[in-house]
Amino acid sequence: MTGTASQIELADQIRPRVEAEFHRVAGALRSTSLKQSERDRRDTLAVIAILEEKREETLSNDHAGYFICNGRR
Repeated sequence: MTGTASQIELADQIRPRVEAEFHRVAGALRSTSLKQSERDRRDTLAVIAILEEKREETLSNDHAGYFICNGRR
């Protein structure tokens, strides 16, 4: 990860929370999809696929400042 030592330390604390939030949202969507019609389920699974792509993109970012600016909300 790139950044100052203190930025990296803070980002290392934020990053697991960001990952947990992605997993929480995906889980909620999966749970909801089990109660949906086939068509709605397909749409929800498409949203989950997009969410997973975003998760990979977000967690692959190696700039500490990214997590500090975007992960503290």
